[in-house]
Formats: sequence, C-alpha cells, structure tokens
Amino acid sequence: MLIITGDHDDRVVPLHSYKYMASLQQIAGRVKGQRPLLIKVEKDAGHGGSTNMKEAIAGEAEIFAFFAKVTGTPYKQSNDWEIKIQVK
Repeated sequence: MLIITGDHDDRVVPLHSYKYMASLQQIAGRVKGQRPLLIKVEKDAGHGGSTNMKEAIAGEAEIFAFFAKVTGTPYKQSNDWEIKIQVK
C-alpha cells in the first residue's frame, strides 16, 4: 500500500497519514506474507499535490514504479525516459 501526503496539506493534516500508517503497520506485522507499506510525504505540497509539472511527472513515475515492483510486473526503462510496461 502506498500513502501519499503533502507536508503543507490544509485539509488533511499529515499527522493523520502517519497515524493511519502506524495502525496499518501494527496490523500488518501479524499477517504472514504482507506486501510493503510505504508513505511518501511530498515536500512543499498541499492537498492538490505538487504544482510543478516536473515534480508531478516524477511523482506519477514513482507511483507506477512502486506498483510494478509490488505486483512483480516487469518493466524496462529506455534511454528516452519512456517506461515500457511488458504485459503478458
């Protein structure tokens, strides 16, 4: 599970995300074969995420990479920064 929060979110206090993740970690510690739990805190971002296009694209790439890793989906990064997903 991936939880994303902004450190300047004025609608959902980032502390709530930390508490939610801590609760999940406590429960997941008892489950055999549990998938990874990850929290990402975006610096200088509010409820809508980052405002910079470069940061937004990098953030989406990180999300896709996380899910590819967790699900075991093979992917290959080409030299032109295009990520090609190989679906069987």
